[in-house]
Amino acid sequence: MTITKLELTLTDIKLNFSKNLQNFRKVWGMSQDRLAKHLNVKRSAVGAYEEGRALPRFDQMLRISNKLGFDIETLLTKDVYKEGGGA
Repeated sequence: MTITKLELTLTDIKLNFSKNLQNFRKVWGMSQDRLAKHLNVKRSAVGAYEEGRALPRFDQMLRISNKLGFDIETLLTKDVYKEGGGA
């Protein structure tokens, strides 16, 4: 899937990803610590992702998207839980 017209800012992308990651983690009953171990990062990095202060590396984002069952584009460009696509 390709983005034909990108109208999102980096802030929008971080916000969408942070909401999706946080909602996913809560739905699956996963702590920030456990997710951090799964991604091989510090818990503070997961906190930064969820607060929209940072985005994970591509390989980590790919693992997250595979676990969630959404492609990376969707995770970055949509609030999947608000739009009814979440668990």
